[in-house]
Amino acid sequence: MGRGQRKDLIGEMPVGIAVVRGGNELYIEMVNREFLHAEGYDREELTGNTPFVEYLYRDDTGVFEDAIEVCRELRTTEEIELRIRTKSGGVCWELMRCRLYYYRDAVPYYILVSWNIDKRKNLEEELRLMEEQYSMLEEVTDEFPLEYDVAQRRFRVPRKYRGNGQPGTAGRRYMDYEEMLADICEEDRAAYARVLEAASRDVQTGSIDYRMNVAAPGEEPVYVWYRTIYRSIVGDNGQIIRIIGRSYDVSSDRRIQEELSEEAKRDPLTRLYNKVAASGEVERILKSEPEKQHVLFLIDIDNFKRINDTFGHTVGDTVITDIAGVLQSRFQETDVTARVGGDEFLALMRDATPEEAKARAAALGREARKKLIGDDAIVEVTLSIGMAVYGEDGRDYETLFAMADRAMYATKREGKDHYSFAGKKQQEGAERERRRDRIEYAPESGQKVDKEFLNFAFSLLSHAKDINGSLNVLIEQIGKKYGLGFAMVFEYREEQQEMVLMNYWNRDGSRVEQQVFPQSVTVFREAEIGRFVSTPTEDILTEVPQLGAEKYHGTSIKNCGNVKFEFSGNRSGCLCVGSSSAEGFSKEEAGMLSELARVVAVFVSLRSRQSDDQAEIRHLQNQDMLTELYNLDTFRRLIRKKLKSGGLAQDENMVYALVNLDVNNFAYVNENYGQEAGDSILQELAALIRSESHVVEACRMYSDYFIELVRGTDKKNILGLVEREDQMFGEQLKIRYPAGAMQLSAGICFIDDGEETFEKILEGANLARKLAKEQNAGAVVYRDDMRKKRDEGIRITGRFYAALQRGEFEVYLQPKFLLREERVYGAEALARWRLESGEVLSPARFIPALENIGYIVDLDFYILEQLLRAMRRWRDSGRELFTISTNFSRRNFENGGDDFIERLQNTLQRYGIDPCYIEIEVTESVIVEKLDSLKACLTRLGKLGYRIAIDDFGTGYSSLSVLLEIPANVVKIDKSFTDKIHQNGQSAFVYQMGQFIQSAKEEVIFEGIEEEQQRTFLMECGFNYGQGYYFDRPLPLEEFEKKYI
Repeated sequence: MGRGQRKDLIGEMPVGIAVVRGGNELYIEMVNREFLHAEGYDREELTGNTPFVEYLYRDDTGVFEDAIEVCRELRTTEEIELRIRTKSGGVCWELMRCRLYYYRDAVPYYILVSWNIDKRKNLEEELRLMEEQYSMLEEVTDEFPLEYDVAQRRFRVPRKYRGNGQPGTAGRRYMDYEEMLADICEEDRAAYARVLEAASRDVQTGSIDYRMNVAAPGEEPVYVWYRTIYRSIVGDNGQIIRIIGRSYDVSSDRRIQEELSEEAKRDPLTRLYNKVAASGEVERILKSEPEKQHVLFLIDIDNFKRINDTFGHTVGDTVITDIAGVLQSRFQETDVTARVGGDEFLALMRDATPEEAKARAAALGREARKKLIGDDAIVEVTLSIGMAVYGEDGRDYETLFAMADRAMYATKREGKDHYSFAGKKQQEGAERERRRDRIEYAPESGQKVDKEFLNFAFSLLSHAKDINGSLNVLIEQIGKKYGLGFAMVFEYREEQQEMVLMNYWNRDGSRVEQQVFPQSVTVFREAEIGRFVSTPTEDILTEVPQLGAEKYHGTSIKNCGNVKFEFSGNRSGCLCVGSSSAEGFSKEEAGMLSELARVVAVFVSLRSRQSDDQAEIRHLQNQDMLTELYNLDTFRRLIRKKLKSGGLAQDENMVYALVNLDVNNFAYVNENYGQEAGDSILQELAALIRSESHVVEACRMYSDYFIELVRGTDKKNILGLVEREDQMFGEQLKIRYPAGAMQLSAGICFIDDGEETFEKILEGANLARKLAKEQNAGAVVYRDDMRKKRDEGIRITGRFYAALQRGEFEVYLQPKFLLREERVYGAEALARWRLESGEVLSPARFIPALENIGYIVDLDFYILEQLLRAMRRWRDSGRELFTISTNFSRRNFENGGDDFIERLQNTLQRYGIDPCYIEIEVTESVIVEKLDSLKACLTRLGKLGYRIAIDDFGTGYSSLSVLLEIPANVVKIDKSFTDKIHQNGQSAFVYQMGQFIQSAKEEVIFEGIEEEQQRTFLMECGFNYGQGYYFDRPLPLEEFEKKYI
């Protein structure tokens, strides 16, 4: 085919086609109208004298050249995505396929076929931005995104999903529909699927709660409640293409709802089901088990109004809770028990015959039957029970309830204290049992009545919810039972020789608040434990006039009785009663009161233990268990209260501040010495904090983070106190862990405005602490510009990946010189960020933010790839290479650096550059943080052929001995030491330090050389290498190439 035919054929093609002539440069020989048409070029421009690579975006020239080389050597078709410079100065994406077309005069010609993919790439960039937004959302909140691809029936896998125990999804971006549903609880799966189907079919907005398994594969499922708020997204074609939303953990909300729901079902006094809940539970059982026989009980407490009228509502409530306890003990957990009225109960006995129900009813009556004995009355507690049989008396709840209710009232009409069936056959058998029970349980009389009262006391004790209230009921009943004028309970304070009045009852109904009296009644004080003693009232009033003689003057109380008892913790107290009998107390009364004093002692023990437990619980709730400082919640409440009351602002003589503390490199101790050693450090720090008089309140937030509220005479005073505290503790740590580089970092935020919130003040202290940690500064005071810096960091990380994709990051090279010859022998690669506006950001503006979040790793390798691409180009053009150093963040060396080494090796192999030309720079601070693991990693890198350099030596607080342990070829002395050369007395130190390092390391480079005098001094000292503005500034890669390569 001739040239003209080829030209005609290419011109007719509907896609962009060009024939490119090879050689030293690539030129377009032949092209159709479609080729790079979207970029604004016509055929005449493209076939001129401009090399084709000039149309390419700078960072993509290496990709294109690689593809052409592969086409020529392997004669394959290569497909690449390239950015083309548009005629208007922008960038446009093209997908190109290239292949070796033919040779003419030993010159290769290639054919290029192109398709404009700018729209697709823009969409991909939007998706990447969305991915980063999702990631940021996940990192700064407890939420994670939902994204469901309707057409592909797949879910995007959020990072937090992998964090929820699903390691099988690591590295995957999408998960199939069925796989996702498998992680949803089976009970919620259908509802979740229905929501997705409905939102895929029609535009919808809504929310759904469901349980998702967060256990690792192979383990028992662990389900957590999540809520997803979702929305349907319509595409350009009018069809729903995505369902997006956000999901978050609502376990605590659901738990509270379930607790409230369960609470709403329960009777507050007995904790049995209430009437509404009982009807629902019974209906559910009847519907789910229609083939089985069940019996419904309705139970009423006989004479309950008389019990309340005689003994009061507290005793009445005790009777109700006692009956509820009988029901719970006699029925199975699968049965239903409920309180359906004031003194009425319900029970459903599942899968039971009438004979079994009859036996259960008789047992209930026997166990519930007891006597309540008052001053003027004895009331017997009995039950009237009605029963209805499912199937015979009805097949639904309402019918069975009505029939059982009818049977219960039939029991009451026939004399109470028994049971009846709704059906006639069962009723006849119940009547026979009724007559037998009446004979068997005839009322007891005589002395046994006091035993019944003692049983009442123990029953009151065993069912007591309110210990003190129940004790008040008991002493009231004691007073009424024995016709006393008063009954009192005292607790003794032996050390103070005092007795405290805790419980009091008087026949006239008067109440006495807690009072303290001296232990002055000799006969009572010297009495034996458990022995009843009595004495005339007049003798007591003589010894204890504080009791008030006027109270008993003219009254009928002639004698006082007392029983001393012991209760928990070897403490003692007494039951004290007053009698109107001139003869005093009978032998029987004295014996009974002694027995009752034992019951009172149990009440007092329980009350004391409960009080101690509540105090301990309050203490534990407020305290961090390890350090015994406040926990964060308690500290927050205290400070908020102080701020709200204005107490801090009103103290004109003092200045207050919040101090946020943490221990630098705390993980070093845990990893090398164990958690016990780490806990010991935290306890010692807490002890130091408690000992400082300027610390008003303090708490441990978590891990090694502490907060203090401090005060001082002025701000300078507070700063000095905090720095002294930091120095004291830091010196202790250095002595014990000399290789750990451990010290405190403190952020101080002064409370200048009483209107500021705790959260804002704490945020300020935290920002200052972070800066102190970055700068190894010990203590730093918060300034308003720190918050601006934090906000800028958030903006930087949010824009990073889009900027990386647009090629906004540029490689700069700063040459390294031989001092004597002033000849370049290497360079250091640096990153600069050129914004679309043209502004260039220095590394100090973006490196810290990227390092904090981990994005720095991708920037490190981006710079490395740009450097490798240029080095390959220099090598292929026959130019000599020299070693170039490039920085790698501490983030690369996490988890031992295995992933870093693998990625590094793969990258260099892809470009075919020998590792000897790459010098890996790590800062001294990385060495301090991860000495042991870093040594192992750098040793491996050295064996692979890489050169190792320690950057910024002198800023990381490491010792020379630690430096010598690192397998490094190069040590770069920080500019701060170079600046000391001409300071008085410092030049000798610089010389000696440099000589020491040079004796152990291959190469020592002094950074920041800016003056001839500095270069001269270093040469005279025998140093050979340096870099700095005296020689040359950092240069863009292209400029460096033209000047030095």
